[in-house]
Amino acid sequence: MNVSLSRRRFLEATAGLSVLGAATPLKARDPSRLAGQPVRYQGETAYATPTICEMCFWRCGILGKTREGKLLNVTGNPDHPLSRGRICARGLSGVQLYYDPDRLKKPLIRIGERGEGRWRTADWEEALDRVAAGIQQCLKKYGPNSIAHFPHGSSARYFKELMKLLGVSRYSSASFGQCRGPRDTGYKLTFGTGPGSPERTDFDETRVILLTGSHIGENVHTSHVRDFSNALSRGAKLIVLDPRYSVAASKADFWFPIRPGTDMAFLLSLINLLIREGNYDHQFVEQHCTGFEELKHAVAYATPKWAASVTELKAEQILQTAKILGDARPRVVIHPGRFSAWHGNDTQRSRAHAILTALLGCWGREGGIFLSSPISLGKLCMDKPGKPVNPPPRHHPFIHEGYPFQEILKASINKTEDPVKLWFLYGTNVLHSMPVPEQTIKALKQLDFVFMTDIQPSEPALYADVILPESIYLERYDAPFKVTSAKQPFIALRQPVVEPLYDTRDPYWITRQLAVRLGLESRMPCQTMEEALDRQFSEIGSTLAEVSRTGFINGHGKPYYSSGAKPRFRTPSGKIELYSHQLAQAGLDPIPRYEELEEVPRKTLRLLSGRSPYHSFTRTMNNMWLTEIMPVNPIWINNKVADFMGLKNGQLVELENRFGKRVGPVPVLVTPGIRHDVVFLAHGWGQVAPDLSIAHKQGASHNNLISCFKEDPATGATGLRCNYVRLVVDNQVVSAPTPEEIGIEPRAEVRPISPEAPVLLPVTPQELESSGLLMEMEEEEELEEEGC
Repeated sequence: MNVSLSRRRFLEATAGLSVLGAATPLKARDPSRLAGQPVRYQGETAYATPTICEMCFWRCGILGKTREGKLLNVTGNPDHPLSRGRICARGLSGVQLYYDPDRLKKPLIRIGERGEGRWRTADWEEALDRVAAGIQQCLKKYGPNSIAHFPHGSSARYFKELMKLLGVSRYSSASFGQCRGPRDTGYKLTFGTGPGSPERTDFDETRVILLTGSHIGENVHTSHVRDFSNALSRGAKLIVLDPRYSVAASKADFWFPIRPGTDMAFLLSLINLLIREGNYDHQFVEQHCTGFEELKHAVAYATPKWAASVTELKAEQILQTAKILGDARPRVVIHPGRFSAWHGNDTQRSRAHAILTALLGCWGREGGIFLSSPISLGKLCMDKPGKPVNPPPRHHPFIHEGYPFQEILKASINKTEDPVKLWFLYGTNVLHSMPVPEQTIKALKQLDFVFMTDIQPSEPALYADVILPESIYLERYDAPFKVTSAKQPFIALRQPVVEPLYDTRDPYWITRQLAVRLGLESRMPCQTMEEALDRQFSEIGSTLAEVSRTGFINGHGKPYYSSGAKPRFRTPSGKIELYSHQLAQAGLDPIPRYEELEEVPRKTLRLLSGRSPYHSFTRTMNNMWLTEIMPVNPIWINNKVADFMGLKNGQLVELENRFGKRVGPVPVLVTPGIRHDVVFLAHGWGQVAPDLSIAHKQGASHNNLISCFKEDPATGATGLRCNYVRLVVDNQVVSAPTPEEIGIEPRAEVRPISPEAPVLLPVTPQELESSGLLMEMEEEEELEEEGC
């Protein structure tokens, strides 16, 4: 059967399918497992099965179309409550992932040295026995603190729970420490809850949107982009702070190319202006907030004139922004962003976002940030682990997901009293998602045991002792997605569209087989994922068969506070905390204040990075359709800087960081749409895994230039925007110009006049917890933490 699809038809997103009837078994190797609805496709009958995409972690609803058990295409599901039929290029290209000849096909066991990439195939019994033995030996010799795991993705929860059952507490998620951890923490410290995933931005009703470095339109979270576009079409004003003329900036009423790292000064000045002018929601603040007087005093220094000198914007622009926001309240979206690990002061910057939202009365109000709505779902078919015994100490009071990667890395390399000897990698490429990859390679080479579960032979596979191949999302069931960050909450089901193409397994099966070998079979009583799902759905009066027909269950939402409501927030005071006693007790600033960043070293450019609309990190770089659209990641550079350096658009260059590490070559994108002191390189390219035939050595790796980071004191998240580069042309380093050399006046030295931070003795997270002031920052949604 010919399953090819031209690029043109791929980009047209394939429309015109009509549902013909009720649920009908799909003709496949095991028809009892798969159910789809008959549809017309190219004049013949095919079958459409509703499921959930995982080409990124937005989890859009899709329909997989099959004929005679073979996958034809993937399109959007028009009935899905959130995505409503919309799907991006990545989602459409899922068929290419399914047929990718480079996929992991069988379990592999290393036979060469770590890093050589030499394996032999094995059956599942041998591979699982080898992994279980490695875990048992490590537990017996060193104890549970010697094991660390790195989860990412929708099914990571099973493995996380298994590790907890073993007493393992050391894990690190890139989605927290290198992405949205500081954002979530800043909002939880203020409101007692995070901004959600999807973010609960009420674009349907808003009048003004403020984006600070948020790349809507390039991260392509489909329903978010649709709602954002609809808001602009209705006339909502858009204000964008970004050193780069991003897709969102191109749609803005006001684009402010702010000096990198000074967003805090801009936000504090807005807060000061709203308070000084009285243009905030007095009633909302009086009824629901605490710490207003302390806030008023603390931000008094942040005048527009001062902020303008810091941000290199105009005072009039700050004044105008404050007036626009204040006049439109509460129908204002101060977008919380997503990737927030920037400069090391990131929890405090997110606190400033949250405080601004509170002052404008936007929380739980139409046009602002709407509320999450609960929906019931049965319990996971897995015993709940108890608290670990003698876990490693935490050095950051507000990290609520595992441990910072850099701490695990240190314990893996150095001879410490509590060393890490085993790594388990699940669905994550630590060499492209974690900073200082040279140190990561050093750790991988000297660990006692490394195993991984993935769908592709990525770079970390080169160092793994055992590789367990997972079935892709189109071939498997997953834990239900409980989406409370939608106006109408719902539960969505991922179910198989086709049988596995190779000798791969679903993550629940892999987890349970390991549990059996580790003596934990009774803690996972359901033998299959289908049995586990049926049990979960039965607890809410449904069945797996019923949910499979539509792919979701709708709930009832209550997105706004009712008139006269007196909510109690999940903070120590029960109110929105403009002044945070939790931060104060931990010896951190209870109210955000501006901290001046280091200057860009002379003759270098600050390195910025972000997402591409056609790719999800490194996960899609081996996809033929997507790579045809965007094969490499050009380096954005200011046109005046390029002219000074003698660079032409499209010219190939390399990038070199301060430590001499080079990547590339990549083409130059010369544009006036980026500041003179930065360059921008999209993330995910530059893979060197030899068995990824399409991705191999395409483009340049942004992460390979990350040789230092700034640690967020609240969460341990790694701020990555403290790295600087020079360009290399024909093997010759070309230095960047000074501002004067391209006609830009140098910035005057700024010494912010800010109130003294409170003199408080720092305490350990354990002491803070026992004080009663630290609220438990628990996960609000079962799977929210698993993707970025």
